[in-house]
Amino acid sequence: MPEEGLALVTAERGHLDDDHLAVLRAHLIRRGYRPLVIERYVHHAHLFLAHLDGRGVSIYEAGEEDVRAYLADALTSYTHCHGCLPSSIGSWRGAHTGGVRALLRVCGEQAPSQVPGGGGKTLEDYRSWLTDLRGLAPLSVTRYCAAARDFLGWMARRSPGRTLRQLHASDIDDYLAARAPSLRRVTRKLLANLLRSFLRHLHRRGVTEHDLSSAVWGTRVYEHERPPCGLKADEVEKVLASTRLDRTPGGRRDYAMLVLLATYGLRASEVVQLRLEAIDWRHERLRVQHSKLGPAADMPLLPSVGEALASYLRHGRPQTALRQVFVRTKAPHDRPLRGDGLYQIVCRRLRRAGVQPEGKHGPHAFRHGRAVELLRAGVSLKSIGDILGHRRPSTTQGYLRLHTEDLRDVALPVPRGR
Repeated sequence: MPEEGLALVTAERGHLDDDHLAVLRAHLIRRGYRPLVIERYVHHAHLFLAHLDGRGVSIYEAGEEDVRAYLADALTSYTHCHGCLPSSIGSWRGAHTGGVRALLRVCGEQAPSQVPGGGGKTLEDYRSWLTDLRGLAPLSVTRYCAAARDFLGWMARRSPGRTLRQLHASDIDDYLAARAPSLRRVTRKLLANLLRSFLRHLHRRGVTEHDLSSAVWGTRVYEHERPPCGLKADEVEKVLASTRLDRTPGGRRDYAMLVLLATYGLRASEVVQLRLEAIDWRHERLRVQHSKLGPAADMPLLPSVGEALASYLRHGRPQTALRQVFVRTKAPHDRPLRGDGLYQIVCRRLRRAGVQPEGKHGPHAFRHGRAVELLRAGVSLKSIGDILGHRRPSTTQGYLRLHTEDLRDVALPVPRGR
């Protein structure tokens, strides 16, 4: 390409990058971000755009692979400059990806298609099939569709112009090989299951000639291979007492969520999806929408739970139009808290309280602990399953399988025949 043409292309890219950064800045201002945070986000978004330009990738085609490559290059530069790794890799990664992911969201809203490679209709058909025919819960539908979207985006970036009918088993192997190194063993198995479901749907609809789901290799994970890890009663009280002392808006929110986890043994998704209309103050009832069962369950609004929720709603919850009870303490306030955010909150509160459980460090540790506490109080397995929102008794037994002495107290008598 002549130098004049190269300079023209470079100038056009520079104008496009400036436009993207201007849109990102306006978006962050509307969402209520602080000026210092806005400048940091825009700076890292600018570095990410320069990284994409060097690889010849459009922002509309960028995906998780490009984010990981950007982080790898940035970490190499940091190590070369400072002679060591960051003191906290997690904090460093979060600081570098906040602006990048905000930029990807903004550009995704401007893109002509929400799914790279023209797979929008395929993805919508898949979503309808999961919802209408399989009857999956909304949370599960979102998870399945997110995996399908990531795969379609990877295919579009890897082989532009190819159709799904030209999909081959080697493409599946390459995709899994690219994703596997950054995933844990359990997550690799989950990814394989989600991908198999999407590939079976493509074959069922006639999009692919062969059923490629059998070409998906996954990791073997044995049922109950690890013992259940629940918090002990004294550990739960220690965490609650430590969090109760924090009277900041974030502390009031965290305490209310921890009380829900400890009292009802809720899942993380059930806590973050709790809505304002689910709290019946007049009749002292709490309606919990089970994320896996589907129908909601009415639970008594105990005084400790009601006081924690009232304290947060009066003195800790930001002004927002969202109907979810728990929202972010930092901008943007118009976005509800997510399950992974609750996981980070629980881990942080455990550390501050000086509690170091042997196994799980997230919300599920409270769920396991609540199940054991109910068992020791003489509650039947059926009732424990109903409280936790389990469909099958075998699921409840998985929480309690090592507490054989307590299980003997609630076991049914063996019928004796002649």
